Amino acid sequence: MEQHGVMFNPKRPLVIYDSMGFSLERLDGFSPGLTLNQSSLEVNGKRADARLEFSIESAGESVGVGSKKLVVSGLCDYDADEMAAIVEEFYRLKAAYETV
Repeated sequence: MEQHGVMFNPKRPLVIYDSMGFSLERLDGFSPGLTLNQSSLEVNGKRADARLEFSIESAGESVGVGSKKLVVSGLCDYDADEMAAIVEEFYRLKAAYETV
């Protein structure tokens, strides 16, 4: 988002899950983990399509691939301080969840 000079509105964030797909090569001995391979953001005015491409791994080897599309609406100008606060709050909530 920073490289495009935009971000979601922190006062009224609107990020909508659009679609996801994946393909697995096998299911035996499956303990999945995800690795982000590529991400992209296609900005069109106050709206953007975000795409995440990932590999699915188990025991250190690739067992599949997938992608996810999100629609981000209500874009505003990028603010590094605002985004840093959002990221900090995300990691705080994540840590609280993981300790439960």
